[in-house]
Amino acid sequence: MSDLLWEGLNLALFGMGFVFIFLIVLVFLTGAMSSLVRQFSPLTVGVDGSNQTSNRQSDRKAANKKRQGSDSQLGTDENNEVVAAVTAAVRLHHSKR
Repeated sequence: MSDLLWEGLNLALFGMGFVFIFLIVLVFLTGAMSSLVRQFSPLTVGVDGSNQTSNRQSDRKAANKKRQGSDSQLGTDENNEVVAAVTAAVRLHHSKR
């Protein structure tokens, strides 16, 4: 093979290698930043919507359990509004056919 072809192949391999290494480093740095933000984030939103300062894992687990309990007890008015909106959208869709 000619020298020009070898130089082109060499340049392509080095270029792809540098891009691959850059992307690997980027993935690790993004993961590290994500874990730092999760660890040091000062605000968690409570069930009632108020901001609470908490960094402890146990507080977050308790908030998740409360949130799951409140999700199962949604108000019937809110559910009825959602059902009415979906019903109206379906009727409008069928009337346009």
